[in-house]
Amino acid sequence: MAKRTLSATTADIYQEVTDRIIEALEAGTQPWARSWQATSTNALPHNALTGRPYNGVNVLLCWAESMAKGYNASGWLTFKQAKQLGGSVRKGEKGCRIVFWKFLKRTETGADGNETSSTFPMARAYTVFNVDQCDGLKLPARETLEVTMADHERHELGQKLVDMSGADIVFGGSQPCYMPGADRVHMPELGLFNTAEDFYATAFHELTHWTGNKARLNRDMSGRFGSESYAAEELVAELGAAFLTAELGMDGTHLQHESYLAGWLRVLKQDKRAIFTAASMATKAATFLKEKAGMVEAVEEEREAA
Repeated sequence: MAKRTLSATTADIYQEVTDRIIEALEAGTQPWARSWQATSTNALPHNALTGRPYNGVNVLLCWAESMAKGYNASGWLTFKQAKQLGGSVRKGEKGCRIVFWKFLKRTETGADGNETSSTFPMARAYTVFNVDQCDGLKLPARETLEVTMADHERHELGQKLVDMSGADIVFGGSQPCYMPGADRVHMPELGLFNTAEDFYATAFHELTHWTGNKARLNRDMSGRFGSESYAAEELVAELGAAFLTAELGMDGTHLQHESYLAGWLRVLKQDKRAIFTAASMATKAATFLKEKAGMVEAVEEEREAA
């Protein structure tokens, strides 16, 4: 396979990001199937100076970079921020380009002479470096404080997400699925899975589907197996489960659904904004489930106190 050349122009940031995800998938790596444990208190990629977690596609970009380069830390900094923390990026280190959104204002004059204003997002790229690429950083306490969580504690949080979702979940059988017509999740019993983390990763996948119902986040759930809309929704569910397992410190390798790979690649190759949309929807779904479980405020308070 010929290696894609990534454009450095702002106008091509959608294509650049999409090409990076496609390249990882075609190389056999799913950027959201983490095979490492984060060493900082924040499991998701975040700004090491402010503690603010990254969202959406930026999580995937940082994960892909960590997989490729072998980084263990989940904190990231700009070159300037590394200096603010009394350190520096090591000479010769290559950064990871991620995306931020600048909201621009547009004013239009109608046929009646009245002006109307609206705002619209514009994607911009900037470069960050992993904490592992830096020397001499005086990191905030939350970055250096080691917090260990026993397996049973992670599983208790996972069970809380399942129990407090409010979803109609039927346990039994051997095939996990979400049935849109009945608005019901079917899950095999926990004992049928190889590990508890297999169970929770699968449950989070199906519950992410559940959030898409028109009574909740109202995503397109009409696609049949093999269709583009089906593949797009499966990508949202996969990413939603990845975000939730990462936040709970669970092993991300339980998420790999290779049967959807061809469909994901087809969607990404046809629409350079598809991965942005899927990651944004997955973030909303994960947040929805955490809010149901009363975990959003607790997570933020924990980060501020660490």
